[in-house]
Amino acid sequence: MQWFISFGAFALASCGGGEQFTVTLVYNSAMGAGTTTHTVATTGTSVNITALANVGNMFSHFEVLAGGITLVPPTGVTPNTADFIMGTANVVVQLHFLASGSQGEFYITVLDDGNGNGWSDPAQADAGDHIDIGANPNTGYKFSHWEVISPAITVADDTDRFTTFTMPAADVYLMAHFVPRQKFTVTVSSADNSQGVAFLGNGHTTYEFYEGLTVDIIAR
Repeated sequence: MQWFISFGAFALASCGGGEQFTVTLVYNSAMGAGTTTHTVATTGTSVNITALANVGNMFSHFEVLAGGITLVPPTGVTPNTADFIMGTANVVVQLHFLASGSQGEFYITVLDDGNGNGWSDPAQADAGDHIDIGANPNTGYKFSHWEVISPAITVADDTDRFTTFTMPAADVYLMAHFVPRQKFTVTVSSADNSQGVAFLGNGHTTYEFYEGLTVDIIAR
């Protein structure tokens, strides 16, 4: 098995002065590949990513590993492409592929409460198969828990957004629940501006951040 990581160039500032962040696609090159319209982009830039399955395989789903972005399938196109708006962190997205003909007898449907989305790998399986499920919160939210709608299966950890279960001999319905993240204000200042200045990594001296984010502070 070969895994390919498509890295963007690590640029910190554009000619216009805006901070730039990288877009990285991770995928198993034996199963398929991925492309992006931007390998580096400034905050607010619209970025498109596309998954291309190799012959004999099919695309399953995107998984956001870093960057806190929300993927939105463009209207009128196939599910193997998605858009997002660049935030204030480097983005890493994994592309998942399946071998054609790997579908099973029963279906897995993952619902959500509107504040994020969920997926299963695979989306069809036979009784006794190992199923991975995952949830991606929208910006400003965090994963809360899994709700098993039917049948009465047990997930390995209902509070972990990446967990597993064993497929029963029936279609499975689950729901991913999310809750709002708290926001906190971070302020930095210099004791003596004649000696230097201090600011946050995004260029501000005061900014609101969601809980769980890493905040960079720069002194010059």
